[in-house]
Amino acid sequence: EGERTFPSPYWDEVSDGAKDIISKMLVVDPSKRFSAQQCLEHAWIKNAGDASAKKMHSSHRAFLLIRKLSIFDNIDPACLQEVTQALKSVKVEAGMAVITAGGGGGGG
Repeated sequence: EGERTFPSPYWDEVSDGAKDIISKMLVVDPSKRFSAQQCLEHAWIKNAGDASAKKMHSSHRAFLLIRKLSIFDNIDPACLQEVTQALKSVKVEAGMAVITAGGGGGGG
């Protein structure tokens, strides 16, 4: 059986929930290892709040936000991850539109 540790000081700021999901993803036996779907259903992912999200990279925050939209329930998590990594983080001033219909650019 594989062994893993979370050595200090590198893992001191990482939550127990994050360590739990990591441990479940790193199981040697594939039949006992967490699937992508199980990862998405893990409490650490489902309950990622604002405090923990602020410490995440913007692509991870985007992934969690997009994942909460019901329209994406049947989309492969790997596809969502790839899409969110391509997103750009943009600061928007209060009162400005974030999304506009029929905005510039491409075809169609």
